[in-house]
Amino acid sequence: MVDENGVTQNGVRKLQQRRYAISAEYVANGWTFRSEYAHSTGEAFAKSLVNTNDAAAKDCTLSSNGNKAQGVYALVMAPIIKKKLYAKARYDMYQPSKGAEKQRTLYEIGFNYEINYNVRLSSEYAHVHDRSLAKPDYSLVDVQLSFKF
Repeated sequence: MVDENGVTQNGVRKLQQRRYAISAEYVANGWTFRSEYAHSTGEAFAKSLVNTNDAAAKDCTLSSNGNKAQGVYALVMAPIIKKKLYAKARYDMYQPSKGAEKQRTLYEIGFNYEINYNVRLSSEYAHVHDRSLAKPDYSLVDVQLSFKF
């Protein structure tokens, strides 16, 4: 790679980053309360490294998001029918830059239904508010069937 001064550079492509997260969970009588806060400082590359032999591996352009990111979520699960049916609500926010102009927030509600010990049906509705989009508000519906073995 040739830097801005015209000097050829080679070696490891890396940036200093500092990350930390704080989380907590409390489970009692079928109820679950869970929350986490994550914070990161340090620049990021604009393009992810996928293949070291690819020309993009030499692209060390920095991301326009800046050098700070943070995220937080809070979840509550409440038993409706103990060990069978649970209601859940979740708040989830991710901010990839110092300001809030690219912040994405999800407000979710849903249910988990334990068909038996090995099979679970999960459903969620989420209202999304993504400030980086021209039309920031949209909805998602997610339904999953999970098998344990």
